[in-house]
Amino acid sequence: AGVAAGDLETAGQIEFTTKMPSLYVGGTGDVKLTLASDSQPIVIKSIAASTFLPISAKRIYNLTSDTETTATEIIALL
Repeated sequence: AGVAAGDLETAGQIEFTTKMPSLYVGGTGDVKLTLASDSQPIVIKSIAASTFLPISAKRIYNLTSDTETTATEIIALL
């Protein structure tokens, strides 16, 4: 797996249009995202540190763009 382009810690949401990444969450918290097969965002709550989420996300809302995302060290894996 490779790391997706884009910094998930910068302002705004990250949207993926061709490859939909899985996520690695390094710091405990919640992540707001839109699944590849959905149009509405969801919040995955209470993710433990060092967790790999084997999902396909087309949009990830990061710390500075949305207060519902509280997890840190989020990496998009392609």
